[in-house]
Amino acid sequence: MRILCLGFWLTFVFTLPLHAGAEDPFVDALEPCLELFKGEPTDSRYQVVLGQGWTSALFAVAKEDGGNLGSDMCGELGDSDWDTGGPYLWPAGLGEMTERNAVNLEAITPIWLDHIIASARAVNQSREPIRRITVTHLPETAAVLVRVQFAAAKAQAEAPDSVELNQFGVVIARDVRVPDQLARAPAESNATPAVIAEMMSAPTIDPQNALALLLSKTQAEPDAQIIRLTLSSFSAGLVYRNSPDAPIRQTEFNFLDAQASGLADAPFEFPAAFKACNLRLQQVKNAVAKVVLQKRYKSAATRLQHLLLECSVDKPKPHWSLVALEPFEYFDLPGQIE
Repeated sequence: MRILCLGFWLTFVFTLPLHAGAEDPFVDALEPCLELFKGEPTDSRYQVVLGQGWTSALFAVAKEDGGNLGSDMCGELGDSDWDTGGPYLWPAGLGEMTERNAVNLEAITPIWLDHIIASARAVNQSREPIRRITVTHLPETAAVLVRVQFAAAKAQAEAPDSVELNQFGVVIARDVRVPDQLARAPAESNATPAVIAEMMSAPTIDPQNALALLLSKTQAEPDAQIIRLTLSSFSAGLVYRNSPDAPIRQTEFNFLDAQASGLADAPFEFPAAFKACNLRLQQVKNAVAKVVLQKRYKSAATRLQHLLLECSVDKPKPHWSLVALEPFEYFDLPGQIE
């Protein structure tokens, strides 16, 4: 099925109208880098970031070398605000890094990019320059997310103005599983790093990356009892214990000014007034992967102050509690623990 779908995508690309050169200056500046894609393996790049005259193709790092993602760079980076430090954490909601997640580099051509940009501009209604285009393969068979970000909103406090499309240039809803910037994998060190990830989204907006950061530091074992998961606009915490008679611990980090810092795992005194859940790590991962797909969550994600996977005396079954601000709103969603 994947081969058939990719073949259809390539057929679509090669049937787009031919022209002498790129129509958009953004694409024209990228052409030397795009030429290098022709000799690249077609099953080893998991995200392609196209900036102002440069590209970064992210590839899997061998597990024996620590896993996560590294990157190949092309072109002059200049004053780009994209974090090029790596290695990067692959979002948990996008599944494992396998050949099924790889981007088909052969399909990223100047002709295809011009088509994508034209479709995005039709929605954006702007001739502002392109800031960045990100191509990410999704877990769904042969599904590709193309995010076009415009430079006009660069100085604004909110996320850059962007349009999301599939590989055929059809506009789709924003996919919260794909962050604008992948989180950096924390360096191995006994000292707590001052900054774990830069320019990331709040845990309430990007629960998958927040959980991935927590799991990168946690001492929780796969069969540990997960008592509560707290994702707020200013912090994140995973409360757990590894056995019934073991002390309760919490893995947490703080989030301020688009930066996550202070990632640590330490003993924690769980309030007696709260009810502990009895989950396993895989159940928590499943719950996070599913809550971001729920319409009610999507509609409130950008104004959420708290997103809690918890249990309570009156609601002992694991559920999501959401607190949104401006305007204030409180509601629950099912935990969907299967």
